[in-house]
Amino acid sequence: METLALPDAASTSREPELNLLLARDHKGDWLRWRAAAMGSGAFHLVVLIALLTIRSGPYTPPPPERRFVRHLTPLYTPPELTQKAANKTVVKKELTLESIAPRPALKAP
Repeated sequence: METLALPDAASTSREPELNLLLARDHKGDWLRWRAAAMGSGAFHLVVLIALLTIRSGPYTPPPPERRFVRHLTPLYTPPELTQKAANKTVVKKELTLESIAPRPALKAP
């Protein structure tokens, strides 16, 4: 391994250091502070007025207009009746398999 040595450009003598934070000029500070304070006050005043003029609660759209729509259902009488004679038996509330008579088998001619 090699030992690290200082390069030739870096000397041990005391040279002045680079100071990027130079002494500030405070002459224009008051004008900038005043402009920032006035801008902030105007912004907050506009926001406050906007908040006070907003109605309370969320926006709810008005209910839709009620219109009477007339629905017509045409009724037709059937051309022929499907049941010729009226039922003479008592109508039962329950249906069982025993009550249903088996149909006779149809024979083809």
